[in-house]
Amino acid sequence: MHYYKRNLGDYAKKAGRLSMLQHGAYTLLIDACYDREQFPTLEDAIEWTWASSTAEIEAVEFVLRKFFTLIDGVYVQKRIEEEIADYQNKSETNKRIAIERETKRKEKSTNRAQDVNDSTTKRHLTTNQEPLTTNQEEPNGSSHTVETANSSSMKTTSRFEEFWAAYPKKAGKKPAHDVWKRKRLDDRADDLIADVQLRAGSDRKWIGGFIPNASTYLSQERWNDEIERPAPTTATSSRTAGNAAAIAEARRRVMGDNTPVMEVVA
Repeated sequence: MHYYKRNLGDYAKKAGRLSMLQHGAYTLLIDACYDREQFPTLEDAIEWTWASSTAEIEAVEFVLRKFFTLIDGVYVQKRIEEEIADYQNKSETNKRIAIERETKRKEKSTNRAQDVNDSTTKRHLTTNQEPLTTNQEEPNGSSHTVETANSSSMKTTSRFEEFWAAYPKKAGKKPAHDVWKRKRLDDRADDLIADVQLRAGSDRKWIGGFIPNASTYLSQERWNDEIERPAPTTATSSRTAGNAAAIAEARRRVMGDNTPVMEVVA
C-alpha cells in the first residue's frame, strides 16, 4: 500500500500524550506496516525506524507495547491488519475484473478480424465464378493473387513483456504498458532492462523495498537518476554491531528476562 487514510482526531485522541520521540517512532512504524503490508518483530521495528540510540529504541518499545499486540513474536495492530486485508481483497477483485475485460476485448478483436476475412473472401467470388488461385490466369491473361486481410497487418511484437518480467515490482502493468507504447521504448528495451537489474541489486532504496511503480519509472525516465549505493559493508557491520547490545537489552526488557546480556564485541 502506498497510501492510507489517517484520521487526525482519532490519532490525537489515542496518541496525543506521546513524546515527540514516541510520535516519530509510532508514525514510522505505521508507515512501514502499510508500505510492506506486514507487521514487525522487535528487531524489525528497530530496523524499520532506524532507531540507534537507547532513547530511540526505548521509544519504539513503548509504542509496540502501547499500540500493538504481540502474537507469535510479531507485533500486530488490528486496525492496520483489517485495512491491509481490505486493500488486498480490492486489489484481487480489480485484477480479476481487468483480466475478464481484457479477455472480452481479445474475443471481440478476434471476431472482427474473422468478419473482415469473410468479407474479403466474398468480394472475390461471384455466383458463376470459382475463386482465383495464384496459378490461375484471368481471361485477359494477367495473374491474380488472392490476399487475406491479415497479410498486411503484421506487427512487430512489443518488448514490454521482457521489461515487465525483469521489473521487480509487479504493480500497475497496464499504465506501464501505456507509457511504454506512448514513448515507443522498444528500441531502448535492452538498456532499460539492464538498468532495472542493476538498480535491483545496487540501489539503496530499491534494495530497501522503496521501488517506484513501473509506470512512474518509465514516465519520469528514472533510468537517468543517479544510483544511491548502500553504505560500505564496514559501516553497516559497525552499525549492526553497535546496535546488537541495545537490541538484545530491548528484547530482555520486553520479554521480562533478567539474565544479564553478554556484551557484543565489534
